[in-house]
Amino acid sequence: MCAKQAIWLSLLLIISSKSNALTVGIAGATGRVGRLVVENCVRQGYDVTAIVRNVDKAKGDPLLTQDGVTIRPLDFAAVSADTAEGIVGSAFEGVDRVIWCASGFVDVKGDGDGGETTKEALDVVGMKYLLPTLSSTLKPKPSDDSTAPPPAFIMLSSAGVTRPGWDAAKQEKFVGCADIPIVRMNPGGILDRKVVAESMLRDNAIGNFPYCVVRPTGLKFEDKEWPRGRTLFSQGDVAVGRMNANDLASNLVDLLNEPSATGKTFECVTLAGYPPPKSITTVLEKLATDATIDNDSDGVYASFQLMQQLLPGEEQDATRLEMGKTYEQVDRGEVDRARGAAPTEREQELAGSVVYDGDAKKGFRNKLKRIFGSKS
Repeated sequence: MCAKQAIWLSLLLIISSKSNALTVGIAGATGRVGRLVVENCVRQGYDVTAIVRNVDKAKGDPLLTQDGVTIRPLDFAAVSADTAEGIVGSAFEGVDRVIWCASGFVDVKGDGDGGETTKEALDVVGMKYLLPTLSSTLKPKPSDDSTAPPPAFIMLSSAGVTRPGWDAAKQEKFVGCADIPIVRMNPGGILDRKVVAESMLRDNAIGNFPYCVVRPTGLKFEDKEWPRGRTLFSQGDVAVGRMNANDLASNLVDLLNEPSATGKTFECVTLAGYPPPKSITTVLEKLATDATIDNDSDGVYASFQLMQQLLPGEEQDATRLEMGKTYEQVDRGEVDRARGAAPTEREQELAGSVVYDGDAKKGFRNKLKRIFGSKS
């Protein structure tokens, strides 16, 4: 084959791949995880619709202004039941799959002219207005075989979301994952709200579109904090540890073509230093669906015991952590909380800052990153 023919063949392959490419809508595309997901999607040849609250911020980001990425605004604080279909529909027009990476709180105005403005988790507000609009557009095309379709909606949630709701006996049995900072403090009730958002997704998805829910442990964005490695998947909400954010973003994009993830909720943690597998299909196939899982089974307890052995540090006791502190500080004796101890004044101040004043959104977001970056 001559050089000219090779060039034409390459161009034809590029055109063909782009014509068959899925368009992935990424909610929260300017966030730390969202940007990594955009980067991974573009690298794998997907077209991206970046759903953002702040368009000016997005337009100033070279990652979001490259070829293959379309920026669309969507501020859920400005959405109501009357306007949701039009606003949300416009933002997600032409989108084939959705990866939800947004998080935090948003101002919500009550009904009527004198309705009181309150704060609600963005996950809940997003699911309220997003899911009814997308239920028809995300419906998978009929298949000629019995293979389940891959997830059309991938929700990024968080490990630990169910633990505040466990009864005393279960919290004692699983104390190593129940008595940790993010669960003890549950700042702003954010874990409870994420559980609500997860349930809203499952209830809306059944019979409408395929989905999955991903719950990472404490995110680390720098390899020096926690290097990339092999992702371990578990179920039952008993995982504790660290997740490299690049590993998480790669997993989220891989799930776009993983039928074995459909209808499932699972936690994930990075086992640092181990090479990633060539495929995560085999592991995902062994996970139970939300319709069949028994979160009180002996298998869940066995997973918990295994995860406790994989904790970072040498002491390997997450109950000794304080909010915003690290396993390494526990190893050095700089932090040594007694199991069951009341929160410190510093912890209370940090957790209380999650529900922010109207003029302190930037400070709130930074504190939220600190909390969820070291939650377990």
